[in-house]
Amino acid sequence: MLANLPKHLQYYYETHAAFIGPEVYDLCKRNQTVTYEEYKRLRLNSYERRIVMYFLDDHALEEVTRYYVQNSSHDLAHAFESPNRTPSTYDQALVGDIIPTLLGRLRTKERRGNEQ
Repeated sequence: MLANLPKHLQYYYETHAAFIGPEVYDLCKRNQTVTYEEYKRLRLNSYERRIVMYFLDDHALEEVTRYYVQNSSHDLAHAFESPNRTPSTYDQALVGDIIPTLLGRLRTKERRGNEQ
């Protein structure tokens, strides 16, 4: 049905199709990246959001990740905002080290792309 999705998302779509609206189906068929501005205009439920994440462009992925981290549990948000804190768990390392590093690389890549 939606061959442009990875297999795990194809299965997810097929098993949750009743919860995924036509707007997201059309977005999947379009098979183009979704900008942050487009993402903000969408009114997505959790099932749809999981599918749409696959199509986010780098800037949108960066902004959505930042939003999720800042709105996650207190410990995770605190780790994200405290670069001097040494992580003692995988969760803290993920949010305090790995995600900020990935976001920084996406931001740098985006700036380089805009300069060319």
